[in-house]
Amino acid sequence: MKTLQLFFGRNIGSTNYVSSIQWETFSHSIDKAFEGYTVQDALGSWKGNKEKTKVVSILCKSREDEEKVKTLCSLYCKTFNQDAVAVQELPALTFIS
Repeated sequence: MKTLQLFFGRNIGSTNYVSSIQWETFSHSIDKAFEGYTVQDALGSWKGNKEKTKVVSILCKSREDEEKVKTLCSLYCKTFNQDAVAVQELPALTFIS
């Protein structure tokens, strides 16, 4: 298992922006693909331009989960005309009860 963090920049070119409503609509795709994940708001930079960013952390248990992540990233790029979605691999989350 591993945790993948996905960095979804919200600028669309230099004149447009992924709105909160558009993000909520897109997040339904994440809901359908994974039973749990965490979303954080962040400020990032792409090609020298600051932009609001959504950081999504997903615990991947299988190759199938990793393929779902790739599909989500491609969907975001196509839907919002993005160059890329950054993905960072981290050790798996652990749960303590």
